[in-house]
Amino acid sequence: MNEIISTEVIVLKKTLYKESSLIISTISPDLGKIDFVIKGAYQITKTKQPIVDLFRILDVEYKENNSGLYSPTTIELQKDYDSIALRPNQLSHILVFTKFLLKNIHPHVPCVRVYAAFNNLLQNTIDDQFNIYSINLVKLVYLHENGLLPDILSTSGHDENRYQNFLNKIINYAEGKVNIIPQANTEYWVEFNKWVRNLCHYQELE
Repeated sequence: MNEIISTEVIVLKKTLYKESSLIISTISPDLGKIDFVIKGAYQITKTKQPIVDLFRILDVEYKENNSGLYSPTTIELQKDYDSIALRPNQLSHILVFTKFLLKNIHPHVPCVRVYAAFNNLLQNTIDDQFNIYSINLVKLVYLHENGLLPDILSTSGHDENRYQNFLNKIINYAEGKVNIIPQANTEYWVEFNKWVRNLCHYQELE
């Protein structure tokens, strides 16, 4: 008998399948990228409303199979970020970033920290705290979680340790562990964005 798996997911993409069904791509903190087929997702009645949509957090249960495309046995809506649709500029940036996640998050590879950072990004967006470095904060967490940041701790100099401590504070903020981001001037954030983009380009993540 196939094992029943329970997990939390964020919906990253939905594609119409046949007449009334959807294929959705999601990320789970423990299981990485998971694709589901949701049968009858567009069948709307007075008693049945679709709960699957972009950037919604769902609790799902499904049975293991060998196809890589799963049919949930239960779906429960935990949280939605629907109001992001009312922020078209921020939404466009986040939609582009979802392509980064869809490309670089893999099935069966946990992404606990990236999941937390992306969830925090969505929350900050509806709280009107989206800014020029928001997307690159999540990319920084991806680089960190996957061991792709430069090893600046190979030396014990004071400047290196101070920089690492500051970077750790930024990562903690990105993951929602603290509410206040370390203070830095505009020039720093411009260079920060360039640094993260260059690292992602070097690793062929984009």
